[in-house]
Amino acid sequence: MKLHKSIMRITIMLIIALLVAVSFFGVYRLDEFETKNIMPEYLLGMEFAGGMTIHFVVDDFVYTEIHDSEGNIVEPVEGVEYTEEAGYQIIEERVNTDEMLTEENFLRAKTVLEHRLNAIEASQYEIRLNTETGQMSLTLPIDDHTTVIYNAIMQLGIFEIQDADDREEAIERGDGRNIEALMDNSHIANATVLHGPSPFGMGVSVFLNISFNREGTERLEELSREYMEKTTTNEEGEIERRGIALVYDGSLLRHSMYFDEVITRGEIDIMLGVATTDEELMNIHSAASDIAIALNSGPFPIYYETMVEEFTSTIEPTMLRTATLIAIGVFVLALVGLVARFGAKGIYAAILQMGYLATLLLIVRFALIIITPEGIAAIILSVIINYIAVYMLLHTMKKEDLKFDKAMINIIKKLIAVLIPVYIIAIVLSFTTFANLAGFGTGLVWGTIVFYLYNIIFTRALLKE
Repeated sequence: MKLHKSIMRITIMLIIALLVAVSFFGVYRLDEFETKNIMPEYLLGMEFAGGMTIHFVVDDFVYTEIHDSEGNIVEPVEGVEYTEEAGYQIIEERVNTDEMLTEENFLRAKTVLEHRLNAIEASQYEIRLNTETGQMSLTLPIDDHTTVIYNAIMQLGIFEIQDADDREEAIERGDGRNIEALMDNSHIANATVLHGPSPFGMGVSVFLNISFNREGTERLEELSREYMEKTTTNEEGEIERRGIALVYDGSLLRHSMYFDEVITRGEIDIMLGVATTDEELMNIHSAASDIAIALNSGPFPIYYETMVEEFTSTIEPTMLRTATLIAIGVFVLALVGLVARFGAKGIYAAILQMGYLATLLLIVRFALIIITPEGIAAIILSVIINYIAVYMLLHTMKKEDLKFDKAMINIIKKLIAVLIPVYIIAIVLSFTTFANLAGFGTGLVWGTIVFYLYNIIFTRALLKE
């Protein structure tokens, strides 16, 4: 029995030693004549890694159009005065009209931005909105994901189906802003990205699939019937067809889409490109995903100008290094105190403390938890709770001469009674949209889960008689 117990303790200590080595020092392998740590990097918050703020300023641009006496748009020529006396009419229109600049639209613009950030799985961001002016600011960390986020949120997201011939004629006369939309965003239910075989025999085609709502499905069926009827044969026997143009943010997704049959299924597939390499496929898919995300979130109800401002970390590396050294020193002193107070069992307790911290840090790595000052505070609080629990456990076993299981149950009951409010707060905060508060809540939730599982498995195996 004693031999079995000794083997169990040695095994547990070896496992803990492995956890400590992997967590604190990493796992390395040889990669092209150099060793690389294959462990996931810690995700540092903006306080440690710096970031960027994107300012969304309401665009005050004014369109100016000059019309002649017949109502045609005139391209201005330098040196020529266009006056009403000469028969010209000058029309000025702001890109954001007074009807657009409402608090409702300001709030809607913020909602659109939040939907896009959530769809792209942005893990840390902060949005501030001035409901009087409509100006917004978005703060993001600068990392490998920043460019992806930026491209996704910069889309206007305006989709229209237009008559292809009407569009071409309007652009030729300089009146591209006033093209009738046969269908628009209000008809869209969902947009997704699909892959399929290339029609050219090589590569992979990337499609944007747009599914329409009930009204959109009925309208698309109506358009397909209408445009099929517009197919005629001229005197030379050639088939003349009239098609539609699929327009996104003022640019053509597809020109002259023709209908060969009535579309009743309520969706269309738009081929955005053909990729013959993995890199091409990734680029085309990324561009298609940006469009799909924008269509699913809806268009911005206001036109914005954007300005980007980068900032450095608010916590200097030297400050972080000093704080880390102080924390390590306090931790070591606490472990020495366990050994001094409880002897051999104190040594086991010190080993358990290192294993608990190592396990928690491994979860921070693999769960991709963003490290913020609040998150670090949650980790420290979890370590303190675990230290107090083990100290109370050893003290109770020694003073009251209780067996491990009895003492453990008593300690857990006491801790739960005291920490229930803390657990509730942690769970609530982990679901907030404020990254720093969510970091604290998530860190404490994981710390709690590890606390109970770790002590049931490892602490029980080492300290039970």
